[in-house]
Amino acid sequence: MSLHPVTLSSERFGRLSTLVLLGVVAIGPSLLLPEGHLLNSVGFLLAVILGATGDLEEEDEPEIAHIRDLYAQGDISLDEFERRAELVLDDEANRIREAVEEVGGIGPETSANVALAFRSEQELQRATVEDLQEVGEVGEQRAEDIASKLGGRST
Repeated sequence: MSLHPVTLSSERFGRLSTLVLLGVVAIGPSLLLPEGHLLNSVGFLLAVILGATGDLEEEDEPEIAHIRDLYAQGDISLDEFERRAELVLDDEANRIREAVEEVGGIGPETSANVALAFRSEQELQRATVEDLQEVGEVGEQRAEDIASKLGGRST
């Protein structure tokens, strides 16, 4: 399974770029600290920025807040925080997740794995049952259900 680039609108990209620039300026002093502190500072700053900004779309706020809280409590790593935040902010990934979650018995964790594995709804629709089974938490029955519902092929 490979990760694919996140699709952002130009407006969201501009806001995100500004926040990243502010983050780099804010963590500059951390560069003088031992290397482990820098990673913690970057991750914490990212969590704070995503939580504090009013620029997120209203429907994104609860999920970003939940992800930020998980990271702040040490329940997820920085990599997992970034992976989950990208999924929330990526419009195409959200469409894929919604489509997959309409299939009975598939929840947010599995739909997130599917959204990470396929770049677009069209790619997902062209996927075979075997392609779907390569995704984490998707066994044969789930793969068949997804393919049946979304137009995938059996081979």
